[in-house]
Amino acid sequence: MTRPEPANRTTYWSDKTTPGVSLLHADFRTMNFRPHSHDAYVAVVTEIGGSVIRSRGDEFEVQDRMLMIFNPDEPHEGWLGGSGRWRYRSLYISKSATDLVAESLGLDRIPRFLSNGIADQELCSAFLDMHRVLETGEDPGHTRESFLNAFCTLFRRHGDLRRPQADIPADSTLLSRAVAQMEERYSEKLLLDDLAAEIGLTAFQLIALFKRCTGLTPHAYLVQIRLRAACRMLREGTSIAETSFATGFYDQAAMTNQFRKTFAITPLQYTRAWARSHHTVRN
Repeated sequence: MTRPEPANRTTYWSDKTTPGVSLLHADFRTMNFRPHSHDAYVAVVTEIGGSVIRSRGDEFEVQDRMLMIFNPDEPHEGWLGGSGRWRYRSLYISKSATDLVAESLGLDRIPRFLSNGIADQELCSAFLDMHRVLETGEDPGHTRESFLNAFCTLFRRHGDLRRPQADIPADSTLLSRAVAQMEERYSEKLLLDDLAAEIGLTAFQLIALFKRCTGLTPHAYLVQIRLRAACRMLREGTSIAETSFATGFYDQAAMTNQFRKTFAITPLQYTRAWARSHHTVRN
């Protein structure tokens, strides 16, 4: 008799002591993240096993004692590779939460990171300890202190405080126009040719523009906009079925599939985590 493959396990929640911080504890035996990005900083520390990550045109192996950091809107993808298992802890830190860290450091802006993989064993241990403290939530004062200490150390040691190089003005203008159209019309069946025509480009030129400026295709970028809109609606109490329709997904299953591929959780897990962290009850 063939034994069933061990199931993937994920636990997702929002921190009650620091608004804008969400956490994930995942244990994957199968995993394939398509190219995607987040509107928050993402920090990931491996507990067991590892994976392969592609970002900024490079591939690298993720193992223990490596802290991964992704800047907001930085595209990346990943898969298990040869490890067969990846158990990790990750944090998603919105602008409101990183602003708090910047204020604590006396910075007028949030640094970005020039490397996704940071080999800093002391910092890895600090992030693992901090994540476990936030998971228990037993001592709000301790959780707050652990969070600030870990991120202040990260920013001081590895944050690049130089201003990033600006995009080419013409590209930046065209991209802004295209993104504005997506933000306004994400609930519609938005076709590539129509979007390109709106800003005076061919479909091929639009694809090249997005790849050049964002690292994503126009469709992948639109999916990210739809997911962020879906998260907003779910936080407001909109049903999953209604949210999937209102944000332009083909159906509820399609939205759930995209949630799993991007966030490693389902819309239901997201909704329950938000409800628990905000002391609300939904039927």
